Amino acid sequence: MTAPMTQVPTATSHPLQELGQDVALISFCMCGINSIDLFFAKKSQYHNGIFHYNRRKTSKSRSDNAYFEIMVPQFIKPTFEKYLSKDMASPWLFEFQDRLSTSDSFNANVNAGISQICKNVSSDFHASLYSFRHSWATIAQSGCGASLGDVDFALNHSTYKMARVYTKIDYSPAWELNEKVIDYIFFSNEDIDNREDSCKSFERMSKYNLIRGEAFISGECVSVIEDSGFTNVEQVIMKLLVSLPNDISRPSKVQIKITNLDKKQTQLYQRLIQ
Repeated sequence: MTAPMTQVPTATSHPLQELGQDVALISFCMCGINSIDLFFAKKSQYHNGIFHYNRRKTSKSRSDNAYFEIMVPQFIKPTFEKYLSKDMASPWLFEFQDRLSTSDSFNANVNAGISQICKNVSSDFHASLYSFRHSWATIAQSGCGASLGDVDFALNHSTYKMARVYTKIDYSPAWELNEKVIDYIFFSNEDIDNREDSCKSFERMSKYNLIRGEAFISGECVSVIEDSGFTNVEQVIMKLLVSLPNDISRPSKVQIKITNLDKKQTQLYQRLIQ
C-alpha cells in the first residue's frame, strides 16, 4: 500500500486516507519506523538527509538509548518533506503536532485512514501501520536475502548490546538494505537477484555518461530511455515523463529508476503525474 507522491501539499476529499497512505509510505521506506518516533521528531534530528532518533519504545531500557540513524531515501523525499513543519518557531520536525494533540490520536488517525483504504480493497482485508513494519522485515529477509541479524539491526531492535555501546556504528548497511526493499516492492516483477544494485546511488552525472531511465506504474515498466548529455537526475526524470504513453490514466504514481550505465550506479525516485 503506497501513497501518492507530490512536491507540495494537496487538497483531498479523503484527508484520513491521504494521511494514512503518506505515513504508511514514510514508515515503510524508513525501515518500518514507528509512528510515535515520527510524531515526536524534532528539527534537530534531521540534517544532511539523515534522520537521527532514539526509539521511544525501548530507549529507556537500552544502554545505547535505542539510538539509530536512517538515510531518508530520495524515493520518499517529496512525501517526507510534504509534512515538514512550516512554523519556524516550532521545535517539531513535522506538522503532525499542529493537527493532533497526542501521539495516540496521531496513530489512531493514521490507522483510521489505512482502514478506510483497506475497505476499498476488500471487506476482508485489514492492516494497520504496524503491518508495514512486519512487511518490511519479511521482505528484507525473504525477498532480499538479508540475515535475521541485518533485519534486527535495521529495525533498531536490541541486538549486540555491548558492541553498540563500545563501537562507532556504521548505519549504512541498513540504508542499503532499505533501498533493496524499496526496489523489490516498487520496481518491476523480476527476481531481485537480476536487478541492478540500488544501493549505489548518485546525485550528479557527466554529460558523457550513458544514462538509462525506466518508468514503472504498479510494478510494470511503461517507458525506457537510454541516452547521454544529462548533468543531473531531474533532466532524466523530465525526459522520461515526457516519453510516457498518452493513454496512461492521470493522476498516476510513477516510480523511476535511473542508472548510470558507465558507473553502474542506480537511484530510485517517484513522481505524481497530473
